[in-house]
Amino acid sequence: APLVDAERWQLALTGLVARPQRLSLADLAADAEEFDAVMVCIHNPVGGSRVGNGRWLGVPLRTALERADPAQGATTLVTRAVDGFTTSLPLGPLL
Repeated sequence: APLVDAERWQLALTGLVARPQRLSLADLAADAEEFDAVMVCIHNPVGGSRVGNGRWLGVPLRTALERADPAQGATTLVTRAVDGFTTSLPLGPLL
């Protein structure tokens, strides 16, 4: 796992958005809430066993996206991790 400097790391919400955001870990912690969620590994095959559930503390993706206000024509969320991993998700179900 990559080492991340918690004081310098930022989550950037950019692209087809009305309000681009750069959120620090402190910013995210201020909006954190507890919620139950199912997590599925991105490499899980359909019907695969790489899935789990639990109570999480964090900022729901919908909350972060609403802060940035995606444009009407935006269709895809592209994520880029600190280790270079990139993937995309359809935006509609996330809002």
